[in-house]
Parts: sequence; structure tokens; C-alpha cells
Amino acid sequence: MGSNKIKLKLIILSIFIFILFILFCIFYYINNKKEAVIYSDKSNNNSYIDPGSGETVSSPSGKAKEKTDTTNTITFLGFTTLLDHGLSYKQLNKLKSYFNQYSLTQKTPINEISITTASYNSPKTTDNRVMNFEITINRKNKLNTKVEINDIDSIILYLYDKTTQKQVYKSYNN
Repeated sequence: MGSNKIKLKLIILSIFIFILFILFCIFYYINNKKEAVIYSDKSNNNSYIDPGSGETVSSPSGKAKEKTDTTNTITFLGFTTLLDHGLSYKQLNKLKSYFNQYSLTQKTPINEISITTASYNSPKTTDNRVMNFEITINRKNKLNTKVEINDIDSIILYLYDKTTQKQVYKSYNN
């Protein structure tokens, strides 16, 4: 008689553990399904793959452009590849500041500049190091770019109209 009570208690305990296991599995499945839905909603965010640099630009719908100060903030796409071609961080920052100066001369502000990385060309010169590449401004205007590197602190930016090859901007080394 005593062994039947023990068997009954073991069966009840086994059923209780099994029910807890089933409830845990259901709870785990429901939570993971919600996370998957949230993740898939995040992936639907109006992203744009820049054809020149190959970088992905995310622009979620309903998100206003951030304004950190009164100056126009330009998004630079593909510019880190210039580091691979020998430009230093200091020179890259100076180059970006020259593009900001160029933006101030334009009627419409520049929001985005993209390097067409496949257009990069560095001809061999004796006195200065030169980098040539094509840029796209605000996803539509194309310019040819020439960067002269004179020394560690000295670069000059030249911008040329893509069709006429006429110089439209030259930075001054300051």
C-alpha cells in the first residue's frame, strides 16, 4: 500500500514537471516570436545603398534630421577608403573641412557627399602626391576631385565640373 502512494506521488510530480516544461516552452516561443517581429520591423527602415561607396545609409521614416549646431552637417560616404590610400586622419579631417567650406558657397546646402570608390586614381608625380576621384553631391551632382598632398599638414582640394572639366572650387592651404 505504501509503495502505491509513492508511485502515485511520483506520477503526479512527473506530470507537474511536464506541465511546467510545456508552459516554459510556450512562454519561450511567444517571447522569441515577438523579438523576431520587432527585429523585422527594424529592418523595414528605408535604407539606401550608395552606389558609389557601397555604404548603406539608413533613413527611417518619420525621423527628422538631427541638428547638432547651426552649421550644416555633411554625411561623407566612402571617405574612409582614402585612409587606405595613404591619407592621414588629420588630412582627412582637413579635406572634410574644405568640403564644408565649399558647401557654404553653394545655393543649396550639401547634405551628402559620396566618393565613387571605383574612380580612385593616384598618378605618379615627383613633387606632390595627388589623389583623383569622383564624388556625388546630394545623390545627383557629380564632380571630379583632385587632392594634392604637399606634406603632413598641407593638402589642397580642387573640384572640377564633370562634363566641362572646368575648376569650380580650390581650397587654400591655411
